[in-house]
Amino acid sequence: MRSPLLVVPLALFVVSACSRKPEEPSESRSAPAEPKPPAAPSAPGADNRPSAPPGSAREIVWTDPAGWQKVPSGSPMRKATYKVPAAPKDPEDGELAVFYFRGEGGSTEANIQRWISQFPDAKPADTKRSQRTVSGMNQTIVEVEGTYSGGMPGGPPSAATPKAQYRLMGAVVETPAGPYFFKLTGPKKTVEAAKSTFFTLLDSVKSS
Repeated sequence: MRSPLLVVPLALFVVSACSRKPEEPSESRSAPAEPKPPAAPSAPGADNRPSAPPGSAREIVWTDPAGWQKVPSGSPMRKATYKVPAAPKDPEDGELAVFYFRGEGGSTEANIQRWISQFPDAKPADTKRSQRTVSGMNQTIVEVEGTYSGGMPGGPPSAATPKAQYRLMGAVVETPAGPYFFKLTGPKKTVEAAKSTFFTLLDSVKSS
């Protein structure tokens, strides 16, 4: 006959085992990462190229002077060439040439000295300078007169006969794309008569 004392502990063990709850997952386990949604496709025709860097240099534009004839330029260094009508009794027309060298034309002072050197007999009193600002760009103006020997930028002096009673009005315009050089030359009266129109052109200079 089985002892009652042994039956009771066995019954208690069975009841305890049946009442135990299943083990829950630990909170310390990391949840799986959710996948990132795919990037939205570009709209048809959208321009996905990177934008131009800020402050990109732009060239300049200006208004053609009224009454001055624009003529073909004989050099790739010239952005424009204008024929300036001669004043009464002057022997020939004047010329305005606009040069741009893309950073290879030398400093403002070097160009002014080159212009002055084209008048070998000019005295310091024959040369005038001034400064002005238009559309946020500095303009250095130089005026010199005397016997003009000519000469091309970066080249030897012209072999042509020197011209007496000549005058030069030049402007170095310091633009974000580099300096532009506006050079007006001609007989003294012609250049003097064109002075107002020359400054009107310089007042119209602006970034493109």
